[in-house]
Amino acid sequence: MAGRAIDERAALLLRLGQLKREAQELEERLGLTAAPLPELPPAVEMVMHRLITEYSTDLISIHRANGDYAYVSPNSEAFFGWKAEELIGRSAYALFHPADLKRISGDHAKNFKQGEKPRVRYRLRTAAGRYRWVESRSRPTEDMAYLVIVTRDIHAETLARRRLERERKARQSELVRQAYTDSLTGLPNRRALDEALAREVERSRRGGKPVAVAVFDVDRFKTINDEWGHHAGDAVLQSVARSIAASTRAYDVAGRWGGDEILVILPETGIAEAQRFAERVRAEVEVASFPGFGRMTLSGGVSAATRPAGADELLRAADVALLRAKEKGRNRIEAA
Repeated sequence: MAGRAIDERAALLLRLGQLKREAQELEERLGLTAAPLPELPPAVEMVMHRLITEYSTDLISIHRANGDYAYVSPNSEAFFGWKAEELIGRSAYALFHPADLKRISGDHAKNFKQGEKPRVRYRLRTAAGRYRWVESRSRPTEDMAYLVIVTRDIHAETLARRRLERERKARQSELVRQAYTDSLTGLPNRRALDEALAREVERSRRGGKPVAVAVFDVDRFKTINDEWGHHAGDAVLQSVARSIAASTRAYDVAGRWGGDEILVILPETGIAEAQRFAERVRAEVEVASFPGFGRMTLSGGVSAATRPAGADELLRAADVALLRAKEKGRNRIEAA
């Protein structure tokens, strides 16, 4: 069986070769042989150029070395609203967006001086006065007297690409925000506080200015959760967090440290000023009314240092002060 298949294939290949030879002989008798042309005859070039300029969706233009239009393809009105006769003798630079002029001028100069064929994206003014994004490819003539340019409309795809880029950045920003934001209070979370405190400690070391921290804890928060439920506890913590954040300066950082603890980082702040800040926050919470729960109180601990050894030093001292405030009866501020 295998030998028969090989014989059949060989016969078919032989027949194919004979047919190709017969076809070639017929083409030669009819004068249809198409040898490669060393260059296009002028008549062919003329027809080809006419077809391209009349039916291309791209704009084809020829410019003098100074940028003036010397020729514009017939589709110019459909392309961007200008009739060809309105453009002849007019400078293309008058139609470029002002913000793109410097870049286009540089590419223009490279094209003439170095023979480069850059792909340039810029905005072109339409007859209606609006700008559209286009992309051009160009080449100078051998004598450098003219520049032939093919311009493509890329407005829709440029806007779509920019919209996608904005959406990508927005999604990325949202992911970063979520990674650094406490979902309950909307304040910076522990990760964000860790990074912010590390920056402020390093700045304090370099500049020799103090940095302080204040740690606040809602008094008897466990009782609220036990008697009213975690939903109630969450509502109280949200209200307290907003109140503390509203008391901070623009460059302070207040965030949820964990549980019911709120940490405030106070750059360029000494211990006395930090204690006054914490006392003001405590007093504001004490007189505030929390719907459904009446009044709440805070205890707090503050610490400060100039050129601290590290963030842990500040935090440990503030925690010790907070514990002392709790032991002394709550609703008070203690300083390390």
